[in-house]
Amino acid sequence: MRVILAGYNIDVSQFPYKEIQYTPETISAAYARISRSKKSVDELRKDAVLDVEKARRSNKTIVFEMGHSSVAEHAVFNFDIIGISRYLTEFVQRTRLASFTEKSQRYVTLDGDYVIPEEIQNDTVILKQFQDTIQLQNETYISLFEELKSFFQRTTSLSKKDIEGRAKEDARYVLSMATQTQMGMTINARSLEHLLKRLYALSLNEAKDLADTLNEQVRNIAPSLIRYIEPSKYDTQKYKIDVFAKSNKPIEKCSLLSYPAHADERIIAGLIFRSTGTDYQTVFEDVKRMNKQDKEKILQKHLKDITCHDSLPREFELVDLVFQVNISS
Repeated sequence: MRVILAGYNIDVSQFPYKEIQYTPETISAAYARISRSKKSVDELRKDAVLDVEKARRSNKTIVFEMGHSSVAEHAVFNFDIIGISRYLTEFVQRTRLASFTEKSQRYVTLDGDYVIPEEIQNDTVILKQFQDTIQLQNETYISLFEELKSFFQRTTSLSKKDIEGRAKEDARYVLSMATQTQMGMTINARSLEHLLKRLYALSLNEAKDLADTLNEQVRNIAPSLIRYIEPSKYDTQKYKIDVFAKSNKPIEKCSLLSYPAHADERIIAGLIFRSTGTDYQTVFEDVKRMNKQDKEKILQKHLKDITCHDSLPREFELVDLVFQVNISS
């Protein structure tokens, strides 16, 4: 696995000062003082740039002693992560408030590279079984890819590019979660600290290696923003998963577990509420008494100009649906 720090945000006013260390910490330190200083924002940034060590002390006080952790979100890092397993990729990409772009298994034909878990490298019997299984999976992937291309050529009118893409996408189901992939990750310092703690909490050497490498890349650049990365006992217990646990009952592919009563009425009431001076509960009760046609008219009025490029109104967030979905990784 290789991890490369590809970039991070810095204050452009640092450029004239060649002797100053470039770090995103100065922006965090300057912005943290906005609420309590009479100085303008650009003056605060200049102060931080001219005294990086003072800026770092300020960050430590504000972020970790006063608890204003959001200040760390002003520092952002870009990483190349190369040769990571699909298994660990799934865990990393659960991180909230981060952006990922991964090697596509639809547009790129996989070449058979895989990660050998450190945990089995010294057990010759298990290692051979593992490698033999991976080899069989990779051979099956290539075979399926060719057969699926022929199948889609016979049964669809798709372009050559789309046929290959669909064949790769379907063939990949036979591949191991140890298959190597790569991705670009953009993440702020607060989220990175949380990710490092989660990685160290996993009982997986690949996860700890990734955490070590990520931390090594940033600890000298932003030491005042990323500090508490050791997992607690609670953290380590949280990520203990028995992957071989058996269920006494088959799991359905998709189940709607819960939903609120009067879901449509909640949304419609929200749409009306935003343009009235009446309290929400009164509007909601009025909407519940409406007939179906009147409710549909209100929805049509608010959504008539919406296109595929538009987001639904925030009022749709008044309804939460909880699903259990059984899908592949």
